[in-house]
Amino acid sequence: MLLQESLRTLATQYHTSEYPNTVREYFQHLFLTEFYKREASSNFLFKGGTALRIVYGSPRFSEDLDFSLFNVAAHEQMSVIENLFQDVLVEFEQMGVKVSLGDKFGQTKEGYVGKANVQIYDYPPITIEINISNRNGRKIQGEIATIANDFVPTYNVFHLPQKDIVEEKIFSALLERHKVRDYYDGCRLKKKRLLN
Repeated sequence: MLLQESLRTLATQYHTSEYPNTVREYFQHLFLTEFYKREASSNFLFKGGTALRIVYGSPRFSEDLDFSLFNVAAHEQMSVIENLFQDVLVEFEQMGVKVSLGDKFGQTKEGYVGKANVQIYDYPPITIEINISNRNGRKIQGEIATIANDFVPTYNVFHLPQKDIVEEKIFSALLERHKVRDYYDGCRLKKKRLLN
């Protein structure tokens, strides 16, 4: 587990708050590391604002972990999701992280949502939220990215191809949700020439 002093140093390095931004990002990396060690995780493609930060270097800190789920039968999806989420949280507890289930877990209109509160040292709890959209029926070949970072040892993630992340961010987020963070992400995508 990362030392508290290291979190303080990283907050200074990233020019952001120690809590919640740096602590949340640590838990996001830790979650992704443990999540993608499991075989069933290959059906989950990482996407969204946190993927833009972790995979493509966006400077915006993001609050949740978004995934698209492929190739899992409808009647098995909830079980697969719950088992993966639970396995990661059990691993957190074995590392000495205090874990409690959040106020939401289950089906939504778009797919699934899960929340857990995690806590280390004397920080208040941080909520880890996962959002999963069901994409059965779509044929998308995911990509593997190796994530070198300052929080945990290098790990791999399966993610939506860049084109699909951009498409979802622009068409779904900007045109439907109208949130400032989506506009910011769109500007960053254009600046990094990820947007044509």
